[in-house]
Amino acid sequence: MSDTQTEKRTKQGGGRAFHSRLELFVDFIREQRRRRKTWQEIAELLRAEKGCPVTFQGVHQFYRRYVKRQARPHWERDAGHTTNPPTAAADFSSRTEWEAQHFRFFFVQRHRPPLAVLMRKCTPALT
Repeated sequence: MSDTQTEKRTKQGGGRAFHSRLELFVDFIREQRRRRKTWQEIAELLRAEKGCPVTFQGVHQFYRRYVKRQARPHWERDAGHTTNPPTAAADFSSRTEWEAQHFRFFFVQRHRPPLAVLMRKCTPALT
């Protein structure tokens, strides 16, 4: 093995993080998708209007990764949030109606008594 190959293998990572040039146009891409434009049409619009030459596959892959990344929690972005579930005495006035409904549904699912207990309460005792 030559010395140049050894140098390449010992090279450490670092430096600035990679950022796609399409990050600047996320809102534009989202708006075009809402207008039912194809990926090919969006790529052509980016080239003509924004001066960003890119293939339609590149636009599609970037946007798919972007949406997937937004759905996952990020340790820096969500640093102030806790993952503990809210208690039953939580005040729903500060929550949106959607959050309140989902909290009620999942809280009931977790704290539902076993079916045998419910059956004992519903059936009269035979004596």
